[in-house]
Amino acid sequence: MPVIATRWGGAEDVVQDGVDGILVDPIDRASFIAGFADAIQQLMDDPARIRVMGEAGRARVLVSYDWQTKARQCLQTFEQALAAKGRL
Repeated sequence: MPVIATRWGGAEDVVQDGVDGILVDPIDRASFIAGFADAIQQLMDDPARIRVMGEAGRARVLVSYDWQTKARQCLQTFEQALAAKGRL
């Protein structure tokens, strides 16, 4: 299932607009509501797009957010922090 989110609060770090979801600009309340409704309508009008975007999102999660990847990223962060303090 594709994600519909705002371009605010870190969603852009997780959702790739047009690939695994749709990002809506939160300019003001009215434009946000219109953008969100438009995104829903776009997906309702194109079931194939829902499938493709959903599969892309699942693939990204399996590659980027598995335990091994996250553990490797944490280790890299710790190593960089220690190296910056001259402890490594």
